[in-house]
Amino acid sequence: MENVSVLLISPFDSDQRLLASIFTRSKWRLAAATNLDTAREILSSQPPSIVVTEDRFPGGNWEAVLDVVTCAGPVRPRVIVVSRLADDNLWQRVLDAGGYDVLEKPFEQESLFLSISQAWRQWQCESTRIRTARLPVDEAAVTLAAS
Repeated sequence: MENVSVLLISPFDSDQRLLASIFTRSKWRLAAATNLDTAREILSSQPPSIVVTEDRFPGGNWEAVLDVVTCAGPVRPRVIVVSRLADDNLWQRVLDAGGYDVLEKPFEQESLFLSISQAWRQWQCESTRIRTARLPVDEAAVTLAAS
């Protein structure tokens, strides 16, 4: 699996430590933001493939994050919302708004790892499809033949 880049938006140091701990066993890269302004800076300078965000945080919420990632480029990051109050209603609202998944806190490491992995695969498929569609016809044929 290629490097997976993940942006965590959370005011909680414990979340960053947990994700960093999980990521030490992988080639995944973690960036962290505690607020929406910092998240915007990261999204514009080094767009991740996955954003894991608290449902609410100082100065923002998951809906504001979805608004920001829609401007993040041709393949927008997949957004996973985490909440202590995760329920079917939140899950449906997130999916209807274009989010990828909702996970309940405290994190179950296996569920978090699985959700990020699946979100990345979906992001990678879309990214590959868009890159291939943008190649000139001859270059696309060479790329497809090489794979």
